[in-house]
Amino acid sequence: MKASTGFNSALRVGMVAVAGFVALGAVSQAQAVSLTRSTSTDRLLTESISFNAGATYQNSSLGSMGMNDGTSSFQVYCIDPLTSYTQPNNYSVSSLYSYLNGGAYTAQFAQTPYTNVQSYGYNDQNTTTILNKLVELYSHAYNDSLSGGADKTKSAAFQYVAWEIMGESAYSRTAGGLRSNASNPAAFTTQVNAYLTALNTNSWGLVNGANLTTANNFTYTVYTPTTTSQAFLRVDASSTTNTGNPVSEPGSLGLAAAALLGLGYARRRKTAA
Repeated sequence: MKASTGFNSALRVGMVAVAGFVALGAVSQAQAVSLTRSTSTDRLLTESISFNAGATYQNSSLGSMGMNDGTSSFQVYCIDPLTSYTQPNNYSVSSLYSYLNGGAYTAQFAQTPYTNVQSYGYNDQNTTTILNKLVELYSHAYNDSLSGGADKTKSAAFQYVAWEIMGESAYSRTAGGLRSNASNPAAFTTQVNAYLTALNTNSWGLVNGANLTTANNFTYTVYTPTTTSQAFLRVDASSTTNTGNPVSEPGSLGLAAAALLGLGYARRRKTAA
């Protein structure tokens, strides 16, 4: 009977701990912020690209954008290329994993601009593959993409490759729905090809002359607009890579630790009794 009581105590403690973590997660996913554009820190270039397999090319701004959330300024990349950016706008904040698997990504590709180009090959992809490829791209090339000084070519090329990951299964500048015009400046074309080759081969030792072998850890945060605008991905340096994946990220470790603490508490009560 005492052992049963101890188990019930542990179960109650564990359930309380789980409830606490769930509540914290709900708060995190429910928070909203207002982003303001910091145009002076934008790293945008205008390039000629197509989302209908080259049937029509149009000039688009590619690269990172400067944003301010009222407390800090930072760079973001767009992960919603067929939606126009509007300001001001409020955004819900979530992990990258939650964005891809919680319905927002699916809703994005169900919008008319995306359904119009699905037949050309630009459509929703396996979310696990997207997650893994974005982490690979960012961990190796994000810092490089912002390193060009006044030259914004790397930033524009990085944006293009991120869009490839979001809606293509084969990463190529000249195949699939998303393509860049052959008349693009040579520097942009070269940099895009270099990033795509590294992504396809998982070989980052020589990327257009840069050694990007070192993989950096980041925390990945998505800003999803509450009204029509682009969704953005922000990363911050971290001691470990954190995409919000509940299988491998700290949240799951916290739940396991809480359960162990509850079990230890029950055992101490049993011993004392």
